[in-house]
Amino acid sequence: MTPAVSVVIPTHDRDVLLPRAIESALLQGSAVCEVVVVDDLDRAGTRTVVARFADRDVPVRHVDASDLPHKGPSASRNLGARCATGDTLAFLDDDDRWLPGYLDRALAELDRPDRCCVVTWTYRVRDGQRHPGSRLDADIDHRDPAHRYWAFGVTGSNLVVDAATFDQVGGYDEQLWSREDYEIFVRLLDDGRGYGLVTDALVEQDANGDGHLAGKSLRAAAGVPHYLSRYGARMNRRQRRGALRHFHAMSSGPDNGRARRVYHRVMQAWYSSARDWRMMTIGRITGDRPPRLR
Repeated sequence: MTPAVSVVIPTHDRDVLLPRAIESALLQGSAVCEVVVVDDLDRAGTRTVVARFADRDVPVRHVDASDLPHKGPSASRNLGARCATGDTLAFLDDDDRWLPGYLDRALAELDRPDRCCVVTWTYRVRDGQRHPGSRLDADIDHRDPAHRYWAFGVTGSNLVVDAATFDQVGGYDEQLWSREDYEIFVRLLDDGRGYGLVTDALVEQDANGDGHLAGKSLRAAAGVPHYLSRYGARMNRRQRRGALRHFHAMSSGPDNGRARRVYHRVMQAWYSSARDWRMMTIGRITGDRPPRLR
C-alpha cells in the first residue's frame, strides 16, 4: 500500500521562497496527502502565500506556531508532525526544494521492514549555481557506534521518516538550533532500526545564507554542549574533536564580539583535521564550501 505522506515545512519570514518549496512538494505525486506549513510568526503574508494553493487537489494547511514556548526549527517541525495526518513524514525547509522523483526514490528505500527513515543526497545552490551538498557517506554504516554519533549529511530537507517511529523517539530536540537534524537521526538508529540512503542529489538547498532558521550564531553554538551532554560519553576522540570544532565555528558568527570571534576561529583551526584544513583552504580559494561527506 502506498504511504500517505505529510510534508512538513517550517517557515520563518520567507514568503518569497516559500511558494517554491510548497510547489516542489505538490509535484511529488499522489503519495503526498497534505502539506503542513508551520509559521512561527503567524504573518499575514505567509497566510496569503498558503491561501494561493487552496485550489489544489492536495490540501496545503497553515499552522500558527507563534505561541510555542520554544521557537526554532525543531519546535516548528514537531508541531507540524503533531498536526499531520499521514503515516509518513517528509520534512522540507522553506528555502529549499525537492527535485522531481525525490519522494518516489525515498519511499522505495523506506519500503523495507528494517528501515524507519531515508536520507537523500543534496545540492547546495549559491547564486544560481549547483554545488555538491549534504551527503551522508554511502561507504559507512552509521549504525556502527564508531560512525554514529558525529557525521554530516542529514538536513531539515532530506529526511523521510515513519510517523509512528518519529513519535516513538520523541521528535526533534527543541533545545537544539544546530545539529538537531542529525541528532534525531542518531536517536532513530539508537532505537534499533535501519535507514535507507538515496545517493542521487534530488534536493536543492539554498546556500545564500539569508535569514536561516539555524545558522552560525551563539544560539546555534549553545546546542553543541547540549549534544555532548547526551552523546559525549559514546563518542570517540575524532567525533569529540569534530563536535568541538563545530562549536567554535558556530561561535564565530557576527553576534559575538571581535575578540571572541578571533578566539573561536583559532580554536576551530586547533580542532580541525588535515581534511578540514583542506576544505577550508579550498573554500578560501574558490569562495565555496566543499562538500562534507562525513
